[in-house]
Amino acid sequence: MGPNGLFTDGDPQNGIQGSQPRAGWANGVTEELRNLIVDSGQEPDFEDYTQVGQAIRVLAGAVGGARNALINGGFQIWQRAFEGNVTASEEYIADRWAVRADDPGGSCQATIRRESFVTSDPGVPGSPQYNLRFVQTSLPTSGVPRMAQRIEDVRTFAGQTITISGSVRGDSIIEVRPTITQNFGSGGDASVAVGQEVWQVSAGWTRFEWTVAVPSTFGKSAGPGSFLELAFVFPQALFSVRFAQIQVELGSSATGFDERPLDIELLLCQRYYEQSYPATVQAGNQNRQGATRGFDVGNAWETLNTRFRVAKRATPAVSFYSPQAGNQGAGKIE
Repeated sequence: MGPNGLFTDGDPQNGIQGSQPRAGWANGVTEELRNLIVDSGQEPDFEDYTQVGQAIRVLAGAVGGARNALINGGFQIWQRAFEGNVTASEEYIADRWAVRADDPGGSCQATIRRESFVTSDPGVPGSPQYNLRFVQTSLPTSGVPRMAQRIEDVRTFAGQTITISGSVRGDSIIEVRPTITQNFGSGGDASVAVGQEVWQVSAGWTRFEWTVAVPSTFGKSAGPGSFLELAFVFPQALFSVRFAQIQVELGSSATGFDERPLDIELLLCQRYYEQSYPATVQAGNQNRQGATRGFDVGNAWETLNTRFRVAKRATPAVSFYSPQAGNQGAGKIE
C-alpha cells in the first residue's frame, strides 16, 4: 500500500513497490458486487458492465418504491369502475389511465375492462392479479383510439434517458405505437413529440422494452398543468389488446416491475380521484362504509366532517350518494 493506505503503482527508482492486492481483498470485492447483482434478480454476466448500476436502481426502488414513474402501472386500482364504455371523449376507468375510442368528433366506441390472470405466463413475470383489456367495438371515424398516462411536471426525466417496458397481448396481430410527449402546460411552450416506437403485438403475452432520450427543458417556458405523457396509440380498426405491468423508469435498460404495496399505490391514485367507499366498491352501490352522516336539528345541520385522505392535484368536484339507495345527489354541501 502507498500513502494513506491507498493502492500505488510504485516507484522503482525510490525502492517503492507497486501494490499487489491480496486474494482475500480481491475475493471480497468480487463477491460483494456479485451478491449485489444477484440480490437484484439478475444473472451475473461478465460481459455486461451495466449490471451494478441496474442493481442499485432495483434495490433502491425496493426500499423507496419510486422506480416506476407511472401510477397504477400494474392495473391494481379500479376505483371508478371495473368495466366501462368510452367514446371520443377521454375518460378514466382504471385509475390514472385516460382512454378514448376515437379523436374528438368521432362516434365510435370501445370497452375497457379489468381482467384477472388465471395462470402465470412467461410474457408476464411474477404473478400479477389484473390486466387491462381494451376492446375496440366500432370502427373509428375521426382518428385513432389511444390510452395514456400523464406524469406530473414536464421537467420529469428532462435531459435523461428512460426505458418504457411492459407486457402486451392481442387477440390477433396488432400494431401498437407507444409515444412520449412533453406538454408544457397552460401558457407554456408548444408540446414536443419526443419519440414513437412500434410494438408488433401477437396473440400471446410478449414483453417489450423501448429506450428514449428525453430532451432538456432548458430555456423552455412551462405553465400550470405541465406533464410528460406516455401514450399507446392504436390502429383505426377493430381489435382487442391487453396490457400488464407497464413501467417508465430512469436508465437505458428495463428492470423488474416495481410492485409497490397496494395501500401506497392507492394513495398515489387518490391524489387524482378519491371515494369514501372502499376501494373495491364503486360509487353508486348501497354501502355504508365510509359514509358521512348529517341530520337536521331545528335550524342547524349537525354533521360529521370528512377530510380527504390525500391532498389533491387540483380543486376537486364532489358528488354525494345515498348509502341506503345508492342514488347520486343525495347530499348537501355546506
